[in-house]
Amino acid sequence: MRRRKWLRRVGLGVDAYLALWALTGAFGPAAVSRWFAAELRDRPGASAPIDRREGVRFIGAGLDFRPDPAPERSPWCCVGRPASPAPLVLWADYAYVRDGLDGGAGRVYFLWTPWRVYAIAGDRHWSA
Repeated sequence: MRRRKWLRRVGLGVDAYLALWALTGAFGPAAVSRWFAAELRDRPGASAPIDRREGVRFIGAGLDFRPDPAPERSPWCCVGRPASPAPLVLWADYAYVRDGLDGGAGRVYFLWTPWRVYAIAGDRHWSA
């Protein structure tokens, strides 16, 4: 009898863990997309609107880290498909160029909650 009770509790914990992971995978990418849209929005008085692309594949490493294919004209912003390595945690690759030498690329890690997504860490590949 004690063994069944113990197994039931472990099973409920595993079910809760997997449910949180599924919820993160279902609703987290949209929250990450909204975060990038707010973070890399058009500047007042900008010469052209930012060309935003999502779900982009990235190639290279270090200074050669870039979206494939890269947009032709600036300003642009490319965001890779967000991934969820654990419940409530997401990461996404990004690259952007605004004007001339204003740009950057890297990976951002997020903590997802049902109310908001928080950028908790990031790795920069290059910045101008």
